[in-house]
Amino acid sequence: MFFKNKKYFIIIALAAALVCVYISAANRDNTVALDGAIGVIVKPVNTFFGFVTEKTAGFFDYFRSKKELIALNKEAENKLVELEHENSTLKGYEYENERLRQMLDFKNKNPQLKLTTARVVSKDNSNYYKTFLIDKGTKDNVKTDMAVIGSKGLIGYVIEAGKTFARVRTVIDGGSSAGCMVSRTQSLAVAEGDTGLMNSGLMKMMYVSKEMNLIKGDIIETSGMGKIYPPGIVIGRVEEIKSFSGNESHYAIIRPVEDFATIHEVFVVTDFEKVGGEENDE
Repeated sequence: MFFKNKKYFIIIALAAALVCVYISAANRDNTVALDGAIGVIVKPVNTFFGFVTEKTAGFFDYFRSKKELIALNKEAENKLVELEHENSTLKGYEYENERLRQMLDFKNKNPQLKLTTARVVSKDNSNYYKTFLIDKGTKDNVKTDMAVIGSKGLIGYVIEAGKTFARVRTVIDGGSSAGCMVSRTQSLAVAEGDTGLMNSGLMKMMYVSKEMNLIKGDIIETSGMGKIYPPGIVIGRVEEIKSFSGNESHYAIIRPVEDFATIHEVFVVTDFEKVGGEENDE
């Protein structure tokens, strides 16, 4: 490596010496031959340094361009994340607006019910299908044993009421029951929550006889018998008909119309017209 560099040094030194001689010549007319000699030596040197300069500039331009591309890519990624967040927010607003529109439609179609709108603020951590809290209480005339419904149908009833909150038990909880009726045949039965079905969002309909001619897909609604639930509120649809082993008694599996895992807003029925004008316990 030393000898290789030494060779370049000698060439450069010789070129410099010739240039000095060339400049100091008294008679420029006699330097034509010297001009040619200097050109032979200097031209490769100039070419070499020009090459080095060009490649060095290209080297730094490459890294400058790469740095700019990385910055642009990062900016594009940040913009994409921002747009995705905005899109998610807009979809959330659209979903909420649709829910509220459905709630308003239900309220307008059921003027016989006195309804108080409430928002779900907390759910049972151990089981979302069992109980939840709403942001309305006694100061809003919400009391225990009042029915709670959604824009599609029955949800449950109030089991505890504070001044600014109330706890709701869903109709699919194992301790819940409601007098019900098959819409198609007007046959009466009882819809009950079942611990084994609750986590699947399902419930049972008991006291089903062969004479009821129950079929899959039948709509089940509240009968209005008792003091809690108003009549005509849809509970769900028959998903399966079963019989107890060893006897003729049947029961049905009901899939509620409300999705208990995604409840956000509800109605508390603070008053309604009772069947027969009486208030009997269920």
